[in-house]
Amino acid sequence: MAAVAVAPAGAGGGPAPARLGGAANETASSWFVELASPPAVKGTSKGALKAEHDAFKKNAAADGINLTERYSYDTLWNGLSVSVPVTQVAALRSVPGVKAVYPVESVSLPAYHSEDGGGANIELKNALGLTGANVAQEELGLDGTGVTIAIVDSGVDYTLPELGGCFGPGCKVRGGVDLVGDSYNATTTSPAYQPVPHPGGPPLPCDPNDSDRAEVLGAGTSNGAHGTHVAGIAAADGRGHTDEGEVVGVAPGAKLLAYKVFGCNGSTDTDVMIHAMELALADHADVLNMSIGSAFDTWPESPAAVAADNLVDAGVIVIASIGNSGANFGQLWSAGAPGVGNKVIGVASYDNTKATLPAFRVGAKLYTYTRASGSLANAPDSGSADLVATGTPTTVGDGCVNAPAPGSLTGKIALIRRGSAAPPAAPCGFYTKAINAEHAGAVGVVLYNNAAGTLNPTVTPSPAGAPPVTIPVVAITQADGLEIYDGLAENDALTWTDQVLEAPLETAGVISDFSSFGTDAELGLKPDLGGPGGQIYSTWPHQQFGGHNTISGTSMAAPHIAGLAALILQAKNKSIAPDLVRTLLMNTASPKGLNVSRDAGLEPTWRQGAGLAQVVDAVTTPAWVTPSKISLGEGSGGSAQLAITHDHELGFHVHHLRPFRRHDDRHGPLDRHGRGVSVQLRVPRRDEHRDVHVAERDRSCRTHGDCRRHHPGGGVARQKPLRRLRHPDAAGRRRHAPSPLRGLQGRLSVPAGFDRGTLRFARRVPDQSGRQ
Repeated sequence: MAAVAVAPAGAGGGPAPARLGGAANETASSWFVELASPPAVKGTSKGALKAEHDAFKKNAAADGINLTERYSYDTLWNGLSVSVPVTQVAALRSVPGVKAVYPVESVSLPAYHSEDGGGANIELKNALGLTGANVAQEELGLDGTGVTIAIVDSGVDYTLPELGGCFGPGCKVRGGVDLVGDSYNATTTSPAYQPVPHPGGPPLPCDPNDSDRAEVLGAGTSNGAHGTHVAGIAAADGRGHTDEGEVVGVAPGAKLLAYKVFGCNGSTDTDVMIHAMELALADHADVLNMSIGSAFDTWPESPAAVAADNLVDAGVIVIASIGNSGANFGQLWSAGAPGVGNKVIGVASYDNTKATLPAFRVGAKLYTYTRASGSLANAPDSGSADLVATGTPTTVGDGCVNAPAPGSLTGKIALIRRGSAAPPAAPCGFYTKAINAEHAGAVGVVLYNNAAGTLNPTVTPSPAGAPPVTIPVVAITQADGLEIYDGLAENDALTWTDQVLEAPLETAGVISDFSSFGTDAELGLKPDLGGPGGQIYSTWPHQQFGGHNTISGTSMAAPHIAGLAALILQAKNKSIAPDLVRTLLMNTASPKGLNVSRDAGLEPTWRQGAGLAQVVDAVTTPAWVTPSKISLGEGSGGSAQLAITHDHELGFHVHHLRPFRRHDDRHGPLDRHGRGVSVQLRVPRRDEHRDVHVAERDRSCRTHGDCRRHHPGGGVARQKPLRRLRHPDAAGRRRHAPSPLRGLQGRLSVPAGFDRGTLRFARRVPDQSGRQ
């Protein structure tokens, strides 16, 4: 670990310390240099900014700094990204005119769960129903026409019929560019590391078959298909097509811009992302989606987050996934930039109502399965083999403690139960089970769960360098596994098929288990709201799975919200600002119950924000409340004001919703004497203002210990409730406008590693000898 600088910003009149994000590679040679003036969108002239850049480069050369310019920014962020020898990084911050120095971060596409589809009926319709997008399309006549959505991702396969079949003016994908080239890979640990962008050409993705093979062999995340799936969710237009499986997205009438910022494998750099944002503004995007994020990089001051905020100020709605680090109850601060930007809509994931999955046949019955990632072979759509169980439904460590002998599974498919034996037995992971079966001659593996629910395994070689699995590996539920096991005496053959089935999901409409927790590093509430991201069927590059696939992730939820934003813009004739679009979406969202027990209370605000988006209500609501969320920061006190805007007289009632583990209600509306009251008020007309004061009623934590959550840096967090205003709509029905609330009980102590003058993370940069 590097040593830590703990100096006040600008102490003694000198330059501010380098403010460096916590997720950085500390030996990075690429750095952001922020210059003093605001960028062009904040009013500085391009001429003045050019002169400032020229002066910096002249002064850096005079100081003997050997830098190579990667990108120069003047529109959304003022500065440069440069490569310098590690021994000269410290000198950068002393160059006149430098405001701050940040590392260029390497950012991977969030890991996602894959269930190969192909030939399915239009599954996205199930997800559209969760947010009312189907009603907006069918009854309100909204499809995003006249709106352009920019996709910053791994490229878009515009050859697919749902994505227009062509590229350029007049096409659905009307513009964009490949900013990096296929060989680009910013992952320093990859054998395919190649951090130099080679821009140019249309933004077509890599062949996912090639990317998948390279991933298994250690080249890093397979990026071939991600952007195409994202683009389809936002705006695929399969309307009028007769081929089975073609997708209709959330805003099928919208146009697309595609900016390819990933190579075939590995990560990208945040300086490439900022470059893409500036291009999207120049190309007149209305909405920009980034299903990209760096987990635990929660500082809203990071260059990518600040550039995204400035893009919002320039009139573009910016939407980003919040991250996939929420499994096993997750932890605070697992969200990432750019989704933590103050003005960015950070999106959580909710599970779809149904999953569209491929199926194999055993006996007379079809069983759906998910495809394990990390194998060099995919499940075929034809052919049969004998199915053999390696153990019993009570075997612990199946496939390891009873590892099959060489040749014992030749030509057969192995049925193996999930799970490891207790220590001191070695772990028995999915890879170990699969490779043991392959070494015994198996031609396939079917893993079945040892608990309720679906299974999304990976058989990526572990440790790195181990031989890859080269046979198909799929996973089924516990119930299906037990049923197949019990019938093996009569039905011992498995037949692969090209059929797919829709299976209802028990977790429909609740937060996905992988969805990350907020807040941002400064206790700002994140995520803002959520969209469908679990088990989403969409477009896929034509080289694989017939051009369609089902995968899961907050990467899938973000473009759903991007599509909803396009519908709102169309409904409002593109006459409303991005901040009002976010307000409408948050005010009309539907908070959902805890994903592990819906009746236990609402999912915490720092995991679902305002709730699951509801676009019809967002378009038709007669009122809105600002701020759309309340972040009280730290301390036992704190208060906020809500402003209500409406165009004719309506009555409102202020109340609260208790989330999970909130045994007491210590926030609420107060009268002028500080007494708790039930507030009802009238808003006669749009130009008259009404405020509601929301404050803490009692500064003592009187209740059960589980109302507290300890932070790694000290202090105690309190789960705050959703503040909600209830009002009738034009038909007299009650509507709700939730304003999610988040704060910290006690004090978030300032440990070593924080710049106490600004409460921003500071890290030592290398000195002239290369020491940290």
